[in-house]
Amino acid sequence: MGEIPLLGFSLINLAKRCFLDVQSYKETSLSIERGGKGVFSKMNKVIQTMFNLSLTPRWVGHITTFKDTTATHSYRVSVLTLIAALIKKEKYGININIEKAVLKALFHDFNEDKIGPIKHKTKKSAETEIALKKLERDQAKEVLKMFPEEIRSEFKDYVVDGEDGSIEGRLVDLVDSFDALLFCHRENKHQNSIFFRETYDEVKETLLLENDETINSFISSLEKRDQMKNFFECILDLSTIQRWSGRYNTVEDDVAGHTFRMATLGAMLTKYEDETNDRKIEDNDTLDIVSKILFHDVPETIYGDVRGPIKESTEEVSEAFEELERKISKDLCEWIPKEIRGHIEEYLINAKDLSQEEGVYVDILDKLDALNKSLMEVSRRNDEYKRIFSKILREVKKMYEEYYVINYYYSNVLLELQLDWIFD
Repeated sequence: MGEIPLLGFSLINLAKRCFLDVQSYKETSLSIERGGKGVFSKMNKVIQTMFNLSLTPRWVGHITTFKDTTATHSYRVSVLTLIAALIKKEKYGININIEKAVLKALFHDFNEDKIGPIKHKTKKSAETEIALKKLERDQAKEVLKMFPEEIRSEFKDYVVDGEDGSIEGRLVDLVDSFDALLFCHRENKHQNSIFFRETYDEVKETLLLENDETINSFISSLEKRDQMKNFFECILDLSTIQRWSGRYNTVEDDVAGHTFRMATLGAMLTKYEDETNDRKIEDNDTLDIVSKILFHDVPETIYGDVRGPIKESTEEVSEAFEELERKISKDLCEWIPKEIRGHIEEYLINAKDLSQEEGVYVDILDKLDALNKSLMEVSRRNDEYKRIFSKILREVKKMYEEYYVINYYYSNVLLELQLDWIFD
């Protein structure tokens, strides 16, 4: 089989330039010769699902002031689940597995890529509720097959059993409903909609019947307009901040969707490394990495999404932005309940600290998502992203070539993505 041309260079040449060891290159060449099947991980399929979830709308059949998708919703549910789990543990002394709760929140709606949007009333109707629940579970099992075999058994707990009867699953279910309440609350401020007013009242009544002290405190903060409400609004606003401004995009991207993709990819890569990297002495702190990802761009709700080249144009500008982010992060922490403020300060203020291993992973995943986004745009014949794709490709290799996850990603995921997006 000859070399396959791509973006002015071949897949084989790309492998030679970017792969981090000879063995990876040989294995990849062999896989390409065999048709690119069987040797590679299926993680490329999961990445495609992440992007598809950014195109899966919520609130179908109703006019909304603000756009909402499965990706932006899942981002908010993950952040709010993290906060709620921390409060339960630190304030109420409840024994809850915070990592499990957050990963359940991240992946609980992954099956919506296959199912698509279904109205809430349809899901809950007597005629369809049981059948749809079975369909959702069956589709979640199909989605799970896309995950690398080494982590599939663990991720069943997140993808298939995200909202099960465990304390973590019940919390995700409650937070999922609270996010609907939060969205309706904002819609009610900006439009006169009977549907969103009635939905707000219905969801609130259902949540109060659960009598969960943490969720009740969330509702109270929202309606009393205390400082926690300011934080809720920041989380909501991340979906309104557009990325890649000033460039033509075939698919629009927002900060919430970007962060959701980073967090899901981060969870998979760190867990995969724990299972397969025999040289690593200690497992990754997946919770810390994912939590820092979830918070790393929250300050952008205050100062917006500024292009990376601008932030890094000079040392003086770079330091100024770092100081601004640090100040905003400290201010945001004042809105968080004091019992968990120390945790949130760590996630917000030190999210991008490259002196910490977790901060390095945040930077890696930030760049990998930009790499994936630019590849997707190029696959759609958007030539504006060719240079960006090449630049990030080389930059990541240069900065992080010693990292196991980069070696794995370049060798086993990236080329498959190119074959899927460009040639399928």
